[in-house]
Amino acid sequence: MTEFHDFLCSIVIGGIILTMVLGFNTNIAEKSVTQSFNSIVQSNLTTVTSMLEHDFRKMGYFVFDSLKVLLADTNNIIFRADLDNDGTIDTVGYRMSYTRDTTCVNPRARILYRVISNQGMQSIHLGVTQFKLWYYDGQGFPTANLSNIKSIKVAFHVESMAPYDTIYAGAYWERVIKPKNLR
Repeated sequence: MTEFHDFLCSIVIGGIILTMVLGFNTNIAEKSVTQSFNSIVQSNLTTVTSMLEHDFRKMGYFVFDSLKVLLADTNNIIFRADLDNDGTIDTVGYRMSYTRDTTCVNPRARILYRVISNQGMQSIHLGVTQFKLWYYDGQGFPTANLSNIKSIKVAFHVESMAPYDTIYAGAYWERVIKPKNLR
């Protein structure tokens, strides 16, 4: 009788251990997928920020008249600069679309457009859900006067293109950029 009791107890303990191992494995797999989604979002964020910072820091570069910033509103900017240092002044623009980005599952994703005069329009399909701009004068006060813009605060939010278990991974970026050529 004790052998049967020992056998039954070992089956119960073995079942508990097996259930714990399976639960642990499921948890590890779920965390791995979540981390992969977060890494993709961070990579997309880095791609957009590096391109945007490069262009914004060149704002007004080799433009010798007062027409450096041509248009500035909350989600749209057009400025002039010699982006590739070839002596030709480029007109550069960024704007956020109001329509949904149909290339991904995320219903909040929009297309961020980058327009360069000699290269045409580039659609950025990286899960950008928000894009906002603020403009400041030399003393740090908000300004709507194009010739008084000395710094720009840029903020945007990027989310994963598809959900994991109905949740979209996300990352937020915000920075004040002070182009040297606007001073």
